[in-house]
Amino acid sequence: MTTANPLLQTPARPLPKHVAIIGAGTIGPDIGYYLKSALPDIRLTLVDVNQTAIDKALQRCQDYAKKAVAKGKMSERHAAAVTANIGGTLDYAQLADCDWVIEAATENLALKRRIFAQVESVVSPEALITSNTSSLPAARIFAELKHKARATVTHFFAPAWRNPAVEVIAWEQTDPAVVDYLRATRGLKVGVVNMTMYRPFPSDLVGEILTLARLDEDQGQGKPERVDLRELMADVAADAGEDRAAEEDRL
Repeated sequence: MTTANPLLQTPARPLPKHVAIIGAGTIGPDIGYYLKSALPDIRLTLVDVNQTAIDKALQRCQDYAKKAVAKGKMSERHAAAVTANIGGTLDYAQLADCDWVIEAATENLALKRRIFAQVESVVSPEALITSNTSSLPAARIFAELKHKARATVTHFFAPAWRNPAVEVIAWEQTDPAVVDYLRATRGLKVGVVNMTMYRPFPSDLVGEILTLARLDEDQGQGKPERVDLRELMADVAADAGEDRAAEEDRL
């Protein structure tokens, strides 16, 4: 794995053609829309156990594009490309030709393992498998995968449809080339801010700091001289450490 600027890297493999997102609830559709906005030519499939959730997620993507056009932030031509080739399914078999599958389900270890077992049973050994978990250790989530080297965590921060931050976890069994590819792909084509973490689990630390800073700003306290980021980070880090210890004890 390299620490070089991803903006200066060329992806080692082609850009994905078919991306699937497991979980059509809160953040899954937002991740999908963000990726589709940056890579409009990809095919996007949203997967869920509930058809109503899928229908609502598909409509949300349409609404995002319409709003972007209305505000002059996206051309009608681009919007048409973004909303094309987006579908939903209850059937994992429809993911057989996926290049990349992102899990964005509830933070439940057993559920995520069941999802990955189903995904791995249908996709090729070369397909990337990532999780949007914000707290569970990668080693636990991917413990039962046959091909662990192609799996890692890609933690998108809310609101994912427009937030440029994503956390890429470099855990011990991920192929370093996979991490490099994810960083380069995002840097070159998606344009997000990469945060490559050399640890086995993701963290909501950055998200909490951004949220708290935003709250200060909303309350008229967002001027640099009024926000002590060092104190803020120390407080959030202490809370996150306590939460992480409790989570690992539970697991």
